[in-house]
Amino acid sequence: MDKLDKHVIMDGEEKFNIYLLPFVKASQVKHFYPEAGIETYEDAVKTIIDNSEIDENEK
Repeated sequence: MDKLDKHVIMDGEEKFNIYLLPFVKASQVKHFYPEAGIETYEDAVKTIIDNSEIDENEK
């Protein structure tokens, strides 16, 4: 799991970033982040998002 796929959509002059998160199982994410203490699906998704390069200054 390297990073989320990012797609940019333009609406006129306005740009929106859409990040695609594939379906994952907690056990799959544990493999990439063994130190994260992942126990649930929610833990896995939070770990992926926390480790992604999402620019919160953009839409």
